[in-house]
Amino acid sequence: MLTTGAALAMLGTSARKSGLRALAVLCVLIPALVFVAPQPRPADRDPFTISLLQGDFGRPWEERVALLDSLILPTYLDLYRQRAPSSDLVAAPEYALPVALEDRPDIIETVQATVDSFGAALLIGAEGRVPGQQDRYYNMAWMFRPRQLLQGAAAPYPVPYTLHETVPGPRPAAFEVPTRMGVLLCYDVAIPRLCRILGHTNGLLVMITNQQGFDGTPAKRLLRGLARLRAAETGRFLAIAANTGPTGIIDPRGKALGWAGSGCRTVRGTIRLTKRPAWYVLYGYWVLWAVWGLGLAFSAWSVRPRHAKGGPENAERRS
Repeated sequence: MLTTGAALAMLGTSARKSGLRALAVLCVLIPALVFVAPQPRPADRDPFTISLLQGDFGRPWEERVALLDSLILPTYLDLYRQRAPSSDLVAAPEYALPVALEDRPDIIETVQATVDSFGAALLIGAEGRVPGQQDRYYNMAWMFRPRQLLQGAAAPYPVPYTLHETVPGPRPAAFEVPTRMGVLLCYDVAIPRLCRILGHTNGLLVMITNQQGFDGTPAKRLLRGLARLRAAETGRFLAIAANTGPTGIIDPRGKALGWAGSGCRTVRGTIRLTKRPAWYVLYGYWVLWAVWGLGLAFSAWSVRPRHAKGGPENAERRS
């Protein structure tokens, strides 16, 4: 955009014909309308209520594993019971359960029984074993739905802060709850291409993350900014459930509808999803590249050397 703006500024100051100046203005307006100006997206789906859980367990991994059964799991289940009666989906942070669920069938049974009783789907982060590979794990988002089989989706990129070696998953994560929902884990919001892929076919983006390692740093403010950018780019609601914050909901215009404060908290919001994503998701960067190339071409043409009529010889005679 900076290169395009510089080229168009050069064109506007050097072009003598009003037609070229009009084209320069048009080249500026096209990317502004596509990427900057708010795009009206009427709500065309039924209201959807989502609740986000912030457990605030800012403890070392080993300590969280030791407290899983006595403190962490009961806390998240209590928060779920509070929000489930008025929610379609409840989301808990990345690694809310610091264990591979395949190794703990008792946890699966307990969580599934709770979800069956209260009726709201539960998205929760935990580890998952890589089939056929010992001591290698996925960073997983697990979806519990009432009286349905447990489903899991792995993050497409590894994370460095667990006790085990993590590997990237095979594909971006998506679930039906009942709307189609794309899942971002850890730092996926920093990857534009992944958000665009998920925003193309999913009416809602939900990010579960664990930001405890960045407490007291600008990283959380950066995460909020990136989340607002991705929501506006994709034209989708984006909800974030973080262990120690930030936890909140962002609308398709990039406006935050509310953030949880510090401590163990929950955020709930009722949103109306849309079927059609933003233009960026549908068409990608080709509009921007076309404008960039057009601006450079016009600039090069407008600053080319101009010769007097009749050629260089006549120009010398006149002088």
